[in-house]
Amino acid sequence: MDGTSRILMVVSMGLLLLVGVFLISRLLAHIAAVGEPVASAVTVEAAAAADARIKPVGAVRSEDVTKPRPILSGKQIVGAVCAQCHGSGVLGAPKIGSHELWAARVAQGYAVLLKHAEEGFKNMPARGGDPRLSNDDLKRAIAYMVDESGFKSPKGWSTIGMPAAAKSAAGMPAS
Repeated sequence: MDGTSRILMVVSMGLLLLVGVFLISRLLAHIAAVGEPVASAVTVEAAAAADARIKPVGAVRSEDVTKPRPILSGKQIVGAVCAQCHGSGVLGAPKIGSHELWAARVAQGYAVLLKHAEEGFKNMPARGGDPRLSNDDLKRAIAYMVDESGFKSPKGWSTIGMPAAAKSAAGMPAS
């Protein structure tokens, strides 16, 4: 054997010995770790923080639409349902208090206004988006909006379907 072959053989044996020692040490470490709980890479705090970051921005709230709604005045209905659009005039809704914007609608007649409120019209959903509103509720809301815009609503519309106690609570004369 010449000198180069001898050096190559010694280096190869040394590497083989190192690989063997490494593998045996890994095997012993694995055997020692069996039965010990494995540390989780995700702590409870980190998981809670991640859940907080990915939770929905809003929540869905649903109500029982079959539950009867308390009898409200036209002003209360408009404040709860209609004012989102009619209060500012968005999406082409005639703004409450604007005689000019309501004039063309009132000229069509109150039956047409009621039909549009019942069925929806252009961007306005049926019943203003609240399926619990009765036709009497719609009449009271229409009466309030047109009265506030300088028109005279049909007789009885502002109090239709309201018991005397509800009329007096709303500041209306009992008829």
